[in-house]
Amino acid sequence: MTRLLLPVPHQSTKLIDLLANQLRPESSSDDDTVGLVRAAELLAIGAVWRGNQRLREPDWIVTSDCWVAWPRLPVVAYHLAVNQIFFEDDHLLVVWKPSGLNTCPSVYSDQDCLSHGVQMYLDAAGLTYQVNTINRLDRATQGLVLFAKHKAAEVALHRSFMNRQISKRYLALTPTGIETLDRYRICDQLEWRGRTQTAETWIRRVQPPIRDTKVLPMNYFLVWPQTGRTHQIRKHFARYVVPIAGDSLYGAASDSKLQLYCVGYRLRHPITGLNLRVSALRVALIQATGF
Repeated sequence: MTRLLLPVPHQSTKLIDLLANQLRPESSSDDDTVGLVRAAELLAIGAVWRGNQRLREPDWIVTSDCWVAWPRLPVVAYHLAVNQIFFEDDHLLVVWKPSGLNTCPSVYSDQDCLSHGVQMYLDAAGLTYQVNTINRLDRATQGLVLFAKHKAAEVALHRSFMNRQISKRYLALTPTGIETLDRYRICDQLEWRGRTQTAETWIRRVQPPIRDTKVLPMNYFLVWPQTGRTHQIRKHFARYVVPIAGDSLYGAASDSKLQLYCVGYRLRHPITGLNLRVSALRVALIQATGF
């Protein structure tokens, strides 16, 4: 990660002026416009920090060291489309996350992510709830993500996940030509950033429920993770089955998208108590095959 450090100035200085001075090109020494524009952009996308706190107020007087998480790519605020919504009531929202999109904010920005799109959607509906992610998908994974629409639903959903009362279903595609079993029940230890935890995944091979003869020559698996460890499904496929198609991290280098989709949730509604089932399997198969 590229950081630009902003030490405390010797005299009282507004944050935007300090930023503008650091960002002003040498060729524009007599014109602050370029630096001010860049400074305003960085503040707007949430790339300026003091410790672990995002700074947005341009007129804040700098009293401690700050830093900028320099975006690697242009930041574009994400907007949620209506056709991405698979379920909605007064309490919950289940939406589709495309591949290549973060579920929640990164250090570089809090706007180019799914949660920002959901926040803008709720704001437009007149809700005052501050969106907090309940669960997340890897950037490369696409599929359904669950959101609350108020604090009571958020707390209840977190409790349900902690108590393993929410079942998630995935679709994974692997290349053909490598012999695999029809079923797997995997339970082992996975390490992530120095921490080792038990991870359990259930896998069943299926025939793609598509009648079109143009179905891709892939093996299709339905996957039920029983725990929620980082990269759990991808690691288990690479270790015990075969790397998921398009997985450049745990398989061969590839320019294709990762063929892993979160396609369903089963849970007891945290407010009404009714059984709730949301599925996007058909959509995932269309995304995977292009038909």
